Amino acid sequence: MIPQEIYRILHVVGLGLSMAAIGAAAGSAKSLGMPEGKSKAWAIAHGVGLALVLVAGFGLMARTEVEGYPLWIIIKLVMFLGLGVCLTLAYKIAPKRPMIAIIIPLILMGLASAAAKYLREPV
Repeated sequence: MIPQEIYRILHVVGLGLSMAAIGAAAGSAKSLGMPEGKSKAWAIAHGVGLALVLVAGFGLMARTEVEGYPLWIIIKLVMFLGLGVCLTLAYKIAPKRPMIAIIIPLILMGLASAAAKYLREPV
C-alpha cells in the first residue's frame, strides 16, 4: 500500500509538470511563432503531468476513503478538464496575449485548491 504522502507528492509534481509545459508552450508560441504541431515535447509533458494528477488524485481518494463523488471532487474534475484544454489555449492565445495563456491555468489551479480546502468535509 502506498502512503498518502506519496500520492500527494505525485499530485503536486504532476500539476507542476503540466503547468511548466503550459508555460513553455506559451513562451515558445510567443517567441518562435511555433504552430501547434511543432512542439510535441510540451504536449507529452502536459499529458504525463495530467496523468499523474489524475492517478494520484484517485489514489488519494481511495486512501482517504472518500465515498462517492462529493461536490469538491466534481469541481476538481471540471478544473482538471479545463487544465487539459489550457495547452491548446496557450498555442492559440499566446502569440497575441501571452499573459492570459498563463493566468487562466493559474486561476483554474486556485479554484481547484480552494474547492478541496473549503468544500471538503472534516475527517
